[in-house]
Amino acid sequence: MSAVTSASAPVLNARNLSLGFGHTTVLTDVDLTLHPQEFTAVVGTSGVGKSTLLRALTGLIAPHDGEVSIPARRADASRAWSMVFQAPRLFPWRRVRANVELGLEGLGLSRAERRRRAMEPLALVGLE
Repeated sequence: MSAVTSASAPVLNARNLSLGFGHTTVLTDVDLTLHPQEFTAVVGTSGVGKSTLLRALTGLIAPHDGEVSIPARRADASRAWSMVFQAPRLFPWRRVRANVELGLEGLGLSRAERRRRAMEPLALVGLE
């Protein structure tokens, strides 16, 4: 699995990833480099490890072997990529804005900055 080569510095590198659950291995020896301005899709039939790979790339699970690195961070500490889950992942005890802010909470932003950033996409869809 590889992305189209780009002249710019990568935003994410995955080398020799082996992924799975417990003693069950789902993927082995995955190498992937993502560059700015690329569109990358992970395609395959149900159960081949697409979501497992994406979870490892975003840091939601640790690989059995190999490493994921993000060589450069943006000046505002935001990520150059994100993940949208297949099923809704809202917390019913949080209000809409608080659910949107959830992805911003680990970035060290002030409460006011998280609110400002969350309100932009909510306004785009009329949920302000």
